[in-house]
Amino acid sequence: MEKFLLISSAVAGLIAALFTVISVYHIIMERKEKLEDKVKNAFLKSKVWTNEGDINSKDSVFFDLCIEEPNHHFFSGKINYYNAEQEQHLTFYFEKVNRKIITLKLHETVGWRNVGSAKARLTFINPESFKIVFSKGYGFRKDRFMPDLPRKTKIFPSKVNGTISEVATRQNDISRKILTNDIIVALSPERNYAKAKEMLGVPDKVIKDSSVFEDKFRFDVISKEDLENITSDLYFLENAVLKVTTIDKQSIHALTVLCNDELLLPDLPHYCSDKVCQELLENAIIGSVRTIKESAIALRTYMGPPFYKHMTYFTNGYLEDEDNPNEDKLIGSEIVGFCLSESQMVFYIYDYELR
Repeated sequence: MEKFLLISSAVAGLIAALFTVISVYHIIMERKEKLEDKVKNAFLKSKVWTNEGDINSKDSVFFDLCIEEPNHHFFSGKINYYNAEQEQHLTFYFEKVNRKIITLKLHETVGWRNVGSAKARLTFINPESFKIVFSKGYGFRKDRFMPDLPRKTKIFPSKVNGTISEVATRQNDISRKILTNDIIVALSPERNYAKAKEMLGVPDKVIKDSSVFEDKFRFDVISKEDLENITSDLYFLENAVLKVTTIDKQSIHALTVLCNDELLLPDLPHYCSDKVCQELLENAIIGSVRTIKESAIALRTYMGPPFYKHMTYFTNGYLEDEDNPNEDKLIGSEIVGFCLSESQMVFYIYDYELR
């Protein structure tokens, strides 16, 4: 009888231990699921992540990781970056999440097809930061590749989720003004700088600024001290992004516009209406506007009497040879904006200025 009681006690203890293990297992799995939900929600909360934001980083290639299908169970998107002066794209698909680590499958794109195979592992740091590691992944696939991106870096929510058009339409002020020719005329160079705030209100952003082109002869007209005091006000309007530039806080020196949809040019004589033409090329100084992540082509012209202004047209793209640009390739390029300036200085609206 005593032996039976001992066996019964041992069995009961074993059963109790088993239930304890099962209970602990369920608690651990529940915590794991909650952690993984927290990590996925933090990642999906921002539709665009970028590695441009770590001031201590030595990364030379910046990229945007854009989530296009933010479904909680399965999502996908693109990684956009510039390499060798070309815009590159990778597609990615959610593979799995394990505790604080999200694994993505990466593919190169050839036309509409996804080719190649690589991996990206995102480790949760906090809701505003992930560490990302790119690799070829594992296995014996012959099409594995290593993305031409920093192998290890941190990514942060991007303040600019997409194009200039998307930035403007995302503004909370539903009564945001529409840029018109009347506004452009009222804010033309040499007009009162205070007029801009009177017409458009407080600017969305105020920045220190400098000319796109570093022309040495402009120092004969504008002192070095004045050049250090150049500031620009940015306005995110419904149909465009507007930059109002001043040197002395008294008068407007330049007006820069990048349009979202239809091109809006000032009510002045123009060589072309909306695309680069031969006449414009014959009368323009051509140069590049370049950063690590973006590029544009600037065609600067001078308007004589009675205007005495410098007009620069912007098109998307880049020059393969700046000293001897292939003008034939520029003909027909779409004009996306302009800078009307009192001097030879030209100002542009960069992507990073919209953040």
